[in-house]
Amino acid sequence: MRYKNIVFIGMAGSGKSKLGMKVAEKIGYSFIDTDRYIESMEGITLDEIMKKYGNTKFKEIEEKRILEIHLCKYVISTGGSAVYSQKAMEHLKKGGIIVYLSKECDYLKRKIKNMGSREAPL
Repeated sequence: MRYKNIVFIGMAGSGKSKLGMKVAEKIGYSFIDTDRYIESMEGITLDEIMKKYGNTKFKEIEEKRILEIHLCKYVISTGGSAVYSQKAMEHLKKGGIIVYLSKECDYLKRKIKNMGSREAPL
């Protein structure tokens, strides 16, 4: 395989983490979910980050943590809002191939239970 990493992007609930884990196992790569990475580095959940700091600060934290990731032979599942950071996306593109997962709106609405309480990314 010529790419160092495979990076899954898409809306929340589109299956990035589930598919990412399966692909990583199938091709012998390691797996990282950037949302879980952010939580481990910040010491609190994403919801707590949003409540404590708000959406703008969350996006700054997300960008900072993604820019810290320097991996090889990983499948990376990003949070749904990672695409709003040009710096983060350029960083991820340098290290791998980007795969966009698309799902119908009705599917996402059923999948995401707290969609109404989520703050818009922009």
